[in-house]
Amino acid sequence: MQKKRYLELKNFILNRFIRIKGVVSVNLVGSFWENPKSSNYRDIDIVVILDKLSIKKFQKCKNLIESINTKKLGLSEYKIKINTSFGPLKFDTKNQLIFHLMVYDLKSHFNHVIKSPFTCFDWERTKFFKGKNLGNLLSAGKIQFQDFFSSRRGSDEYLKDLGRNIISYREYSFINKKIFLRKKNFKIKSFQKKEFYYHIVKNLIFNYYKLLKQKNIKPNKNQYSSILKKIYKKKSRSNIKKYDLIFKAKKYNLDLKANIFSIWVKNFVNIFQKYLKNEKEKCIKIIFLRHAKTNLNDNSFLGIGRDPEIIINKDLSRKIKEIKKENVSLIFSSVLRRSVQTARLINSKKIILDNDLNEKNYGIAEGMNYKTLIKKFLYIKQAWNKKKDPKFPEGESDEDVYLRIEKFKKNLLKFLAKNNSKQNIAVLTHNVVLRCLIGSEFKLPLSEWHKIQINHLEKIEFIYYQKKLLPNINREHFLGRVFK
Repeated sequence: MQKKRYLELKNFILNRFIRIKGVVSVNLVGSFWENPKSSNYRDIDIVVILDKLSIKKFQKCKNLIESINTKKLGLSEYKIKINTSFGPLKFDTKNQLIFHLMVYDLKSHFNHVIKSPFTCFDWERTKFFKGKNLGNLLSAGKIQFQDFFSSRRGSDEYLKDLGRNIISYREYSFINKKIFLRKKNFKIKSFQKKEFYYHIVKNLIFNYYKLLKQKNIKPNKNQYSSILKKIYKKKSRSNIKKYDLIFKAKKYNLDLKANIFSIWVKNFVNIFQKYLKNEKEKCIKIIFLRHAKTNLNDNSFLGIGRDPEIIINKDLSRKIKEIKKENVSLIFSSVLRRSVQTARLINSKKIILDNDLNEKNYGIAEGMNYKTLIKKFLYIKQAWNKKKDPKFPEGESDEDVYLRIEKFKKNLLKFLAKNNSKQNIAVLTHNVVLRCLIGSEFKLPLSEWHKIQINHLEKIEFIYYQKKLLPNINREHFLGRVFK
């Protein structure tokens, strides 16, 4: 496709989709938009986010694609086909422009980010969008070890699909004006094998690279070869050759000896998964915890100005018993009584106090409730309405707390590098500190951090890996609740 016609298509889709009533965001993602060639006409990816999904809006999106004039694009011999499924389902049809139209509403986009972070993280990289950026709606944040074993398109799901010789995907069903998202299975045909094999190996390697770098960047050839060397060690040369063959088969539409490569891909996923589990087992856990509950956790602003004791009861004993299973050998704690008391229940021998872990300083608003605060200090509400981050009167802003937790993390990394410890660590701190930790790690707007709710003694796991402190938090059970 000539550059001029490619730009016409890009602008047509972006400008026309954003005019559809209810479209919040339209995004052009995937390899076609990065490098348009006839070899990838069969997968022109478009992600549309609606305020609320309806059959009428869904049909309008389809109609818009069908209205594209292939003659104007210099592709009069091509027909348009629309693939509205969710997943790596490809079609090998000649002389067709296959538009992969993926339509979500805000609720289903939220669920997709939680359940399929690899895909969403990849999409966030696009520069071609209109309306709200996907990352600003809700970012996948960072790739975690946890994601490879509990998310869609992780190693577990790939092994299940390969074992059954299927591609699992999802698709809308429309019944009596109601919309259902159904999981379906497609029996892999010979021409789809090279596509699916390439998709599996490439994505696992690329996502592991993003985990290592903690950035949304793709590895070059030397970088993915170095990852294969880590995984295969002495057997890396022959396996790098096999990966290169799969890459070439995909790029140049070559045939593969399906049985040979089917076995190799299954072995690769098993070896990759084993490698990842071994790497994870070497890691030190750093478990962040909000202190046990006090009598002053009553919706008043409880910062550093009051210093209550914790409530001792059966529920606390049960939670402490669960935390002790993590074999914590060292605790970092804020200097406040409620944090120190909780730390002593877990491990009374090794506790290091750190002012950077203290709760937010609410200044003279300490002890007030929200209504009293707004009545006395209206400027705070006015600033919040403008999505600003004001300091509390004679106290701190969320950014001040964020800078403290960042300072603590840097000092913790220095401590871990110096001491070369192999035992797990707990960090006892407070609600706002943990809001800032989660909000910054998962790229939520600072103005939204105050909405994050952290339960008392709820485990928030990080790990020390490759001299980095990485989140390792279950998205569905923890982040799904927190982000709602």
